[in-house]
Amino acid sequence: MALAAAGAVGMVGATYALYGLLANVFPALPAATAGLYGVLRAGGYGRVSLAALVVLISACEEVVWRGRPLEEAELRSGTRPLTVAATARVILVALLYGACHLSSGSFLLALLAAACGLAWGLLRVAGRSLWPSILAHGARDLAILVVWPLT
Repeated sequence: MALAAAGAVGMVGATYALYGLLANVFPALPAATAGLYGVLRAGGYGRVSLAALVVLISACEEVVWRGRPLEEAELRSGTRPLTVAATARVILVALLYGACHLSSGSFLLALLAAACGLAWGLLRVAGRSLWPSILAHGARDLAILVVWPLT
């Protein structure tokens, strides 16, 4: 639980800090972010329904992307949770996760997904359980997408 909480707090903090910096460097970022939020809200869900949907999707993504694909990395890591082989597998899965988000038409979302996938994968392997990544992913997405949107 502590690993999940630290991961969620760190990722929410990093998202806001990096967003502020990147919005100054890339003036189109706020409009692109607003566009992504528009897609999220296109279904017309209320706040509670949207929150439930975001948490459910986050948990499902963790099972699919960090469950079985990183199980072997967790088992092979022995007493050292982050071996070179485990880290390489986490990076590969994160890149694939990001690449799948290219279908959204947003390169920004794909980059963000790859970066977050890397963090969630490291939580999964370091915590030797899927729960830290599930809880951190759900909490981060809930915070960024529902409770405290960036735009």
